[in-house]
Amino acid sequence: MDRRGGYLFAIVNPYDTMVDVGVLLEPAGSGQTNISLIYSSRRDANSRAIASFIVPEFVQQWTQIAFEVNKDSVTLYFKCIRFAEREVNFS
Repeated sequence: MDRRGGYLFAIVNPYDTMVDVGVLLEPAGSGQTNISLIYSSRRDANSRAIASFIVPEFVQQWTQIAFEVNKDSVTLYFKCIRFAEREVNFS
């Protein structure tokens, strides 16, 4: 990641107009990065962040991140450590 951030990856709809599933990295102030899990269902008009996490900045460093997605929560693992959990509503 560079200082501007951007999508780590994104799966888009067939028209390339909306992100169905993706991971977005954005700067979040001094020394911090916002990691968002992006999701959209067929009913959504726009992509939305279903869970966001503020972590220490990791510009131009290999860093392990993983998500555990359950029916009502998303957990972020950052540098192989369980970092935080967010409640989510997929409807």
